[in-house]
Amino acid sequence: MGKIILEEKYISEYIMDMLHDAQMSQTNIKDSKYHHTTRYEDASSICRNGILNAIDLKNKQIKNYSDQMIKIMGDIESHVNGEDGVSLAVMGLDDLYPNEEEYNAFAPYDVDFLVSSYIKAGRSSLHFGNEYIHKGSIDKSNLNAVDIRILELIKLYENGKIRKIDEIIDRFNCIGDISTAIIESNLDIPLREMSENNELSLDVDKLSCTSKVYKKI
Repeated sequence: MGKIILEEKYISEYIMDMLHDAQMSQTNIKDSKYHHTTRYEDASSICRNGILNAIDLKNKQIKNYSDQMIKIMGDIESHVNGEDGVSLAVMGLDDLYPNEEEYNAFAPYDVDFLVSSYIKAGRSSLHFGNEYIHKGSIDKSNLNAVDIRILELIKLYENGKIRKIDEIIDRFNCIGDISTAIIESNLDIPLREMSENNELSLDVDKLSCTSKVYKKI
């Protein structure tokens, strides 16, 4: 994977062109009740290892958690999923209380993993009315799609709601790694650009070869 250095004024257009060029057919995902969001830089690890709880992240040396941090995570008042659970969200519920906070799995700043409806998860409304907890890690075989919303981020940037283009560059540069992880893990799931909720799949073979973008200084 190479790199391309661009002046700031050309970066948004370049990224949009790359994503549009990689677009394929629409892909509707069924039986995916649950959502799990994560930072872009962590998404490729999930494609390779599944959604791991804190204990498994430590044991597999993916995260360098101290024993003290694991203990802190075990306090479900502050970390509702604890050290051995995975936090999920269900969108579109109609039984939330008035003014009850709802977690937004569709926010464009993170990657949204669609997770199989058939896993076992219990509702926990301590922090969000639509939050669910799955005890134990979630195997990658239960991942049904990887959704991104980079084009929405670009609109926010162009409207002045994101101040630095670096926030978009950093996320776009993770997409090649995510695509490579999907391919190398033999995951038969789509990577989708969902900014306009159009369910358009992206060509992971093409994106895995896309050059990383750097801003000209």
